[in-house]
Amino acid sequence: MTDPEVRTREAVSFCRICSGGCGVVMTIDDNDRIVGIRGDADNPLTRGYMCFKGRQAEHSHHGPHRLLRPKKRLPDGSYIEISSEQALDEIAEKLGTILDEHGKDAMAIFLGNGGMFNIAGFYMLPSFLAAFDNDQYFSTLTIDQSGKMVAMGRLGHWGAGYPHLDDMDVAMFFGANPLVSHGSLGFLQEDPVRKLKQARARGMKLITIDPRKSETGNFADIALQPYPGQDAAIAGGLIRMILAEGWHDRDFCDRWVGAEHMDALRAAVDPLTEEYVEHRAGLDTGSLRRVAEMFARDAKSGCVTSATGTSMAPFSNLAFQLIETLNVICGRYLREGERVHQINGMGPGGPLQAQAFAPSRFWEATGESRIRGARKLFQDRPTATLADEILTPGEGQIRALFVDGGDPVTSWPDQAKTVAALVSTAE
Repeated sequence: MTDPEVRTREAVSFCRICSGGCGVVMTIDDNDRIVGIRGDADNPLTRGYMCFKGRQAEHSHHGPHRLLRPKKRLPDGSYIEISSEQALDEIAEKLGTILDEHGKDAMAIFLGNGGMFNIAGFYMLPSFLAAFDNDQYFSTLTIDQSGKMVAMGRLGHWGAGYPHLDDMDVAMFFGANPLVSHGSLGFLQEDPVRKLKQARARGMKLITIDPRKSETGNFADIALQPYPGQDAAIAGGLIRMILAEGWHDRDFCDRWVGAEHMDALRAAVDPLTEEYVEHRAGLDTGSLRRVAEMFARDAKSGCVTSATGTSMAPFSNLAFQLIETLNVICGRYLREGERVHQINGMGPGGPLQAQAFAPSRFWEATGESRIRGARKLFQDRPTATLADEILTPGEGQIRALFVDGGDPVTSWPDQAKTVAALVSTAE
């Protein structure tokens, strides 16, 4: 509660913790401290909704763990406050020495989710590297989104995107929990609980496939809980059944896929029989058929998507590709003349084209890294190689790391190796 004797004002803003971007109204006192926050009922996207994470803004800005001034670690492990000028001077001196001795590739940047939605910072980091002719850029995108990028490069993509939630007969989620994450296909980012309830009330069917009993799964018509790591097998089994039963969109496949590719797809998924997939994934008999019927036979519109659960499971690249292939064979994309609902609020928009764009395998145009020959995904080097990039001696070894809005110890793969790498940079 606010002190009635303290003057306050209200300011309209939006939450930057995740891609939902929920509208908020902040109560701010004369000392420019947040003393209250609520959802903005006038925001046309979120209509007053905000999740528990955004409601912690006061603590995030003014809590006891908030760093307001630079701190320098001393040899005994303790920290002292120093001025910004001293911090910048010492960083510049140390960085200059490293680059002079080991070359431009000895420096790298890691962008975490905490900095992902700070637009100035997001664009500043690659610009900083570019000033040194350096491309050692890493982010969380190659931890929880790499499979989507690889699938697009292998499969191609549909220029117009997916239908609006209001136009869907069915929605299916692999390893996704949008009621908490606020991010799936762009149609359950803002105000997800209310939107999903409204869609279910008008008759949209919901399918979830997740080893965990999720909040989103509580609303599902079919909620499968397979063994972990079986997304690729389940998606492949669904493709096999849909094609065998003739429940795919023949016209769409004839025009945009072609008979040769369809034959190759049938051959690739042929071993994934209903019995084999259900046994392998630990599913009840008939589960696969119930999903295929609801998604492909009984619905004409609606998409399948996947998220972090699939990204961090085995065979994630294959799983993402097969999951998107379900959308392809069922033609679950916007067509010419249908309403467009995508809004690009972060940059200039362009026309959406209802057509397929061919696979590009864009990573093949980039050079191999010194760790396992890994290639870049767009501007990102794979974060899974970053600890090895720090620990492996030789030309190009990373000796200076800038971290923006991330916690490598809790987010990078192989925590023990990550700790060893970070310890080595401090020695």
